[in-house]
Amino acid sequence: MADERPLNDLPCGGKLPELTNASLCGGGRAALPATRFGTVLSALRRFGPLVVIAAVLLLLIGMGWHRQVTLENIVAARDRFHLML
Repeated sequence: MADERPLNDLPCGGKLPELTNASLCGGGRAALPATRFGTVLSALRRFGPLVVIAAVLLLLIGMGWHRQVTLENIVAARDRFHLML
């Protein structure tokens, strides 16, 4: 191949990013959190929704609502919904 250009365009207008703590193109938030608070905050953003879903499931099971969710009840609710439409 005589042409040495990459098949895909590089971000930042063709300049290679420097290996620093900053994000690509030198703008925006830092790519790596510099403090312990930043690390905790990024972990909370990542795993927060999963923790909320797990807490709701534990609440439903703890209150016994899982006994109400049966195939019969789901089909009956679907049929009532279709009749309402």
